[in-house]
Amino acid sequence: MAIDVLTADELGELLKLSAHRILLLARRGDIPHFRVDGRVRFDAEAIEEWIKLQRHGLFERKLPKLVSKDFQEEPNSS
Repeated sequence: MAIDVLTADELGELLKLSAHRILLLARRGDIPHFRVDGRVRFDAEAIEEWIKLQRHGLFERKLPKLVSKDFQEEPNSS
């Protein structure tokens, strides 16, 4: 059983993107990744599946929570 693990540099080379851009995509939750000893890594199989989903527009990005539950709208001053 072989598990192919990629670094941001290796994945960037495959996708024709900079390592910086790959890490940004990971930070935003746009691309599947995991951490090993605090370093971002990418499972080649998961990336292949992600690419297939991207091609068909089926990948749902995990959006960051923009507003807390405690957010209260201010009344209109008009």
